[in-house]
Parts: sequence; structure tokens; C-alpha cells
Amino acid sequence: MNPTNTGSSSAAADASGADLGDYSYGRLPRRVGASSDSAVEAYLTGGVIRSPRFGDLTYDGGRVWDDVGDRTRDRFTHGFLFLADWASVLEAPEQRVRAAVLELIGRWVESAGLQPESARHPMAYHDETTAQRLMHWLLVEWNLRRGGVSDLAPLREAIDATAAILRREDFHAGWNNHGMFQDLALRHYSEMATWNDAGVLEATRQVALRRLHDYFSTCFTADGVHVENSPTYHQMVCQYLGEHSVYLHQRGDTDSELDAILAKAARYAAHVVTPTGRYPLLSDSVARDLRGLAGRIFDDAGFDFSVSGGRRGREPAERTLLLPASGYAIHRSAWADPQATWVMTTAAYNSDYHKHSDDLSVVVHSLGQPLLTEAGPYGYNYADPLTVYAFSQYAHNNIVLDGRSVRRVDTRAETVRMSAAETTDAGFEVTSETGRLPDGHHQRQVSVATGDDADVVRIVDTVESTADRTRTWEQFWNLAANLEVVPHGQGFEAFRDGVKVLDALFTADVPTRVTVHRGESGERPLGWSFPEFGKVEPANVVRVEFAAARARVETRFAVRGDFNYADLALVDGKNQWQRSSTVPPLNYRLEAVEQPADAPLVVVFSAISPKGHFTYNYKNSLQDLHVNVLYILDDFGDQGSYYLQDHGRTQIADAVQRVIAETADRLGVSRRSVYCIGSSKGGTAAIYHGIEFGAGGIVVGAPQTRIGSFLEKPHPNVLEFMTGGTGPGDVEQLDSVLFDQLPRHRDIPAVDLIVGDADHHYRNHVLPWVDQAREAGHEVRLEVVPGTPHAEVGPVFKDFLRSRIGAVSEVRRPDSARPRPDEPAPPEAKTPSGDESPVGLRLDVEPDGPGLRLRVDGAAGRQIAVKLYRDADVVEETGYGNGTEFVWDGLPAGKYRARVYSRTRGGPATGQTTPWCRIP
Repeated sequence: MNPTNTGSSSAAADASGADLGDYSYGRLPRRVGASSDSAVEAYLTGGVIRSPRFGDLTYDGGRVWDDVGDRTRDRFTHGFLFLADWASVLEAPEQRVRAAVLELIGRWVESAGLQPESARHPMAYHDETTAQRLMHWLLVEWNLRRGGVSDLAPLREAIDATAAILRREDFHAGWNNHGMFQDLALRHYSEMATWNDAGVLEATRQVALRRLHDYFSTCFTADGVHVENSPTYHQMVCQYLGEHSVYLHQRGDTDSELDAILAKAARYAAHVVTPTGRYPLLSDSVARDLRGLAGRIFDDAGFDFSVSGGRRGREPAERTLLLPASGYAIHRSAWADPQATWVMTTAAYNSDYHKHSDDLSVVVHSLGQPLLTEAGPYGYNYADPLTVYAFSQYAHNNIVLDGRSVRRVDTRAETVRMSAAETTDAGFEVTSETGRLPDGHHQRQVSVATGDDADVVRIVDTVESTADRTRTWEQFWNLAANLEVVPHGQGFEAFRDGVKVLDALFTADVPTRVTVHRGESGERPLGWSFPEFGKVEPANVVRVEFAAARARVETRFAVRGDFNYADLALVDGKNQWQRSSTVPPLNYRLEAVEQPADAPLVVVFSAISPKGHFTYNYKNSLQDLHVNVLYILDDFGDQGSYYLQDHGRTQIADAVQRVIAETADRLGVSRRSVYCIGSSKGGTAAIYHGIEFGAGGIVVGAPQTRIGSFLEKPHPNVLEFMTGGTGPGDVEQLDSVLFDQLPRHRDIPAVDLIVGDADHHYRNHVLPWVDQAREAGHEVRLEVVPGTPHAEVGPVFKDFLRSRIGAVSEVRRPDSARPRPDEPAPPEAKTPSGDESPVGLRLDVEPDGPGLRLRVDGAAGRQIAVKLYRDADVVEETGYGNGTEFVWDGLPAGKYRARVYSRTRGGPATGQTTPWCRIP
């Protein structure tokens, strides 16, 4: 449980000469900064108990103690923690305040009784709540006694009965912070309950001192880390340990063992503070500002330097702290720099108390904020799904087996360990493992390297089913709530305010599926963050899912620079990119015309690019044609997958087919009006998917038809991602993909293919496939460009693409753009092909009025005819003539474009269309 407050408890505080009763009173809980006057007045006039977390709680004659609700709220009321807000008023209480506080305590005693067995409410005699109640009642008794109140017998009886309960061995919570609070309460009681016999008080004191020594001497690891795996609790227990040391010195006693523990604990405390002076959301810790702790808790210059951001103390000698026996590794790129990168990994199961299912988790802070984080604590009401979620593996950065989080605590703590740890020049390398997964084992290797311009965290997860059968594994990466996530096939990018701060690339030896979740409720919540107890906000969590009996997944996180992905802003919400619901999900973009059902759907497949540089092609070549365009991103692996497969599984190809089908259905476009296009790798994908889909046509440039042979030397990484290996069998498997299609399909779409005769693809890829296709009776129109190598196929293919798709676009223009039966029309036109140079067109708004001016360049010796469209309607039309400049005045506001037809006298016409131009 979280303590309310402890006042000043510095181990360096000078308590000498003070009366131990006064000293103990000064260490009782009181909430710093609370307004005592308003809190007391709210109760006296409104009958409410004011809570900083739960708001105003209605006292209602004591019925506030009857309802069973949130455990933390019930602890607040039954532990009388609200009296910490009354502290300053109680030091000089008015008569009505005295009567009110005594009535409150008397009413609780009447409701709950003075023995645990008589209490009806489960929190009335909860172990730590009972200790808190004793300390708050001692605060009341001390002040009322000092204020001259004489009739305190009922209150003292309740205090004595509570102390007697806390002395009972069968009631003691044991060696945890709840037991610590019980024994601190007894220690305070032994110094303040002076109405008792001295022998009783001394006996109580000895019980408290014995227990406190036993707890403090065993609740830290040999490295000086509190066993509850929470920096907040480490700080809190150290704070009480320091205070207890002061108390012992005040009594004239010393405990060198406890003093040595406190000195070691300071080292971990300094390193676990993030560069912004806060704790990470680790276990039950919350992200609070720690700057006020400098000069308190520890007599340690390194801790003071850490929490003050270098304004106090002295910089610690090392930036890396490895405590493998305790299960911790921490590194920071610099001290006293709030922008520094800070990384922590844990393999700590040192206690059941406040244990989260966070074995082998990793957290990363940089650039002044958490990046890779954890959900944090929500509460202690185990009937609340968010409480269960906060404790579960899903809220931490680890691996879940078969869709079931491991239990928060179990009897397998010894299987969680950090088996190797080494400091490097730039960070650390550690290996950890856990055997807590059901019939499964997980080993995680973490290496950290921070540099001047970039920081890299590499994580290698090796998982194995001890049952030796295929299992489902889920790897989770929880991100800070203010980060926007851009998912890719095997990774993701994270942005803050449009600036990339982190990205990750996953490399596995099995097929993987990456999904992003945010603020999901229901049976299994996902994607939540708890910055404070009881506070919740949605946050992105990335899930990497795979199925295997054993697998190895390497994750490369890049911070600040040396990113895995080129920042092309492909899926940032500004460019209309979408994420499909397929398995695996695809990133795609659809640009539909105003009347999509009347236009063909062109599916564009991208060529191969440098590693991590995932983009799309031929946007400019298609944007002024009357076609719907679907761009699908091949961002699988580190350099693409030919839109086909991941380690032999064809789920990527299946997902592409589904996205094309769903898009065509949504637009109302038939399959025969779908055209697949692309060059090089994109051409390969266009052939495959055009055939499988039964498209209306395929337009490609210089494709690789023997995929494996092409990838074997220049791109073995792609070969391995697609097949799982790089051997002859893997090459052969990919080489056969396009050739195996031909005998499987009776009819394939018409294929328009262009390639240069100086391109090695011509003889090694194009001719073998074209020959086999033609032998099977399929139509393939091949155009060979003299002297063009593969590197120059792009510009050639652009013209080829416009020629073929432009012709399709002209045939399928909207009905409103077709000539009306009663209007004369130019002869049927075609889009210029490679041997017909297009004219230059420029359509501008006239500056002097609501009109347009069209200029036609490069039309010497040709006749020109023009149709002017407003939206889909023809508003002006000219016959063929020699004019090259056209002006239209007095046009209403709207969106316009011109269709320009050119021909040599008596020859066939070709048509081109200007971009849209708007008259405001």
C-alpha cells in the first residue's frame, strides 16, 4: 500500500536531545500541503470526508464504513488517513473539533468493534490499515491531551486494543512493508502511550525493534535493493530505515548492519531515477517529481546529484549499474541531462509482495520522456479488470504464451534470473531468463549502446515450448501515451508531435504478425497507461504474434537516430494511409475519383528500395488520369517480400488479394476493371496478383520472374525473410512462383510488358516467362526498348504506363463526360503512346475575372479540339482548329479541367487531360 506521508525522516536529521514522545509525534503521518481548515470545515458543515483522490465522501452517520468498495478507498476511510489533513487544526482544536473527532473514532469502534473477529468490513482489520489507524489515532490523542482534554479513556482504550492486536504474532503481516508499518506504529505507541505501565510500553518497544531489525535486515537484496521490485517502495522503505536509524541513535543505540544496508541502497536509488528526475512506471511505482528528495533519505552525494539533475551533490562515477544477483541492469547516456537516454531491464522476482508479472521487462526513456514504458499501477481492487490488467504481462514488455498471462505470484521465483551481465564501453550486455511460462521457457538478451547521435537497444528473445509442440506467443511493447505509432510489417515507428523519437525492427526465424492496440476494453484490456493510482489514459501497445514450438526474435530499437525506417511520413494520418484488418495487416492508400464505379481500379506495386526505405511508385504518372489508384506498401522484413510470403507462409499474398477485392467491391468496380501495374519487383508482384485476382490487365516493366535467382546474391536478406533460408531449395521455391501460375490458370489477364534489350532481365527473366506464357496460349504483348538497361527502365515505364492505363481511362470515363447524342464530338481519341509526343498543357484562372485560360504548347502542325469540364459535366466544347490558346469568361465558381485532343490533319486523335483548376 502507498503510505500517506511520513514528514521529515532524513537519516542525517539531528534528533538528539528531543523527547522521544515529541520525536515520535513528529514522525506520524501528515499530508504536506493539505488545507487542514477546509478539510475540517467540510466535515463539520457538510458531513463529508475530503479525499485528494476520491473527492468528498459522505460520512452519513458512519455508514461510510459500511459499504465495501474500492480497496484503496476503504483503506483511506478505515485507516483514518483523512486525519493527516486535519493535523494542523488538531494541534489547537476548538471544542467542536475535539467533539467531532472523538465522535468519529467512537462511531468506528461501535461499527467495527475492537477485535478483528467482530468486524463486518474486510478492510476494518486489514493488516496495514490497522497500523495506519493506530498512528492517526495517536496523533489525535497526543494533541487532545496537550489541549487539556481530560476524558480520553474511550480513545485510549481503542488505541490500547489496537496496539495489542498489532503485537499478536498471528496478526503480523510478516517481512514486508505492511509488517513494517505495523511495527513502526507499535514503536510510536511505545513512546507516546504514556498513560500505560512502563513495563507494557517497554515490552511493546522490544517487539517493535526486534521485528523492524529483522525486516530491514532481510527486505533488501545483497546489493541493497528493496525486494518488492518497485523504486517507489525502495525509496519509501529507505526513508523509514533512515528514520529508524535516527530513532536508534536518539536512544543511544546503533545498528551498523542497517546503516550499511542504507549506504548500499543509495547507489541503486541514484541509478533508478530517470534523467527527468522521476521513477519509471515499474511495478507499483508512479512517475512523481523527485527533486525535493535531494538532501533527504540518504546521506549520499550521488543520489542528491541524480534527483536534483546535477544541481546538488556529486556526479556518480559510473553510468551503468549491473546487479545480476538482484536482477537489475541500468544504463544512462549522461548524468544531469534531462534529454539523456536511460535503459533498464529487470529479471527480479525477489518477493511476492506487490509483484507484477513483469519478468524480463525492458523500459527506455529519452528526449525528456518515457518512450518504451509500462502501464504502471492502477489499484488493489482485484475485481476490477484494469487492476488485473495492470498486474498482468499484457501491461509489461515481455512475452505471453498461449494467450494467458502468468500469475502475479507463484512458486517458481527461482526460475527468474539474470544469468550473465557485462558492462561495455557504450552500455551493457545482459542475459536473463524465466521459467514461469506454462510449459515454456523464455530467454532474453539485452544489449545497450548509447552514442553521440543515436542510441540502439538490441533484444534477442528465444522462446521454447517444453511440451515440444507449436504454441502461440505474443511479444508486447508498451509505449508512452503521447506517442503516435506507425506500424509496419515487421516493426513500427513512434512519433511525438510529428517528430520520430523511436523505431523498432523485428527479425524472426518464423512468420510474425504486428498489430497495434490502444484503449481496448472487454475481456482482455490492451493499451492503457496509469500515471497515478486510479488514473487511466489510453496508450499504444505493439503486439508481435507468432506460432512455433521454438523461435528466435531479434528486436532492434533505435532512439534519436540510426533509425531502422526512413522517415517518409507514409502512415501519419496526413497522407490518407490506412491499415487493413487482414492477417497480416497491410498499409495501403486509396485515391478514388469522384465517380469511382465508372473508373478502373489501378493497383500499384512498388519496386525494391534500400533497407528500411519503404515507399510507393508512379503517383505522378497516374494522378491526372480518370482512374482509382490503390497503393499497397510492401514494408515486410527489412526490404520487402515481393508482396508474397514470410518464411514460406503466403499470408502476405492472401492479405493483398483480400485488400484488392474489398477495395474493388467498395468502389463498385468489377474484376475486369482492375489493372495491376509495377516495375522490377513491383512488376513481379503485379504479374502474380493480377493473375491470381483475375484482373482486367497487367502492365509491367522489367520484372524478375526467377525471384530466388535474382535475390540470391544482392539481397539474401529478402530471400531469407521470404523462405526462411538461403539454400538452393529456397532459391528454387521462389524461382517457380510465377512459372507455376501459368498451367494453373486457363486464362490470364492480358499482359503488357516493357523491357530494355540491354537489361539482364530481358534474357534471364522476361523471355523465359513470356515464352512459357505464350506456349500456354496466354496473351503477352512485349515491347523491347533498344539500348535500355535496368537502371533506366523507370522513365521508359512511366510513358509506357500512361499509354496503357490512359487508354483504359479514356474508354471508361464518366457517362457525363461522353459526347451527348445531339452534340458533335471529335473522333475517338487515344492517349499518346511512346512514339507520339504529348503536347504541353497549362490551365490557369484568369486574374481579372471568373474565367480560365488554357495554353497548349508543342502542338505545331497539329489540330486541337477541347472539352471543358466543370466537375463531371461538359460546359464548353470546340471543334478542331489551329488555335493553341483558349479563354472562357464568366464562369461560375467550381472545379474545372480540360480534355485536349490533338491530331495531324486527317490522322488519329490523341487525348490528354489537365489537372483540376478551381475558380473560387
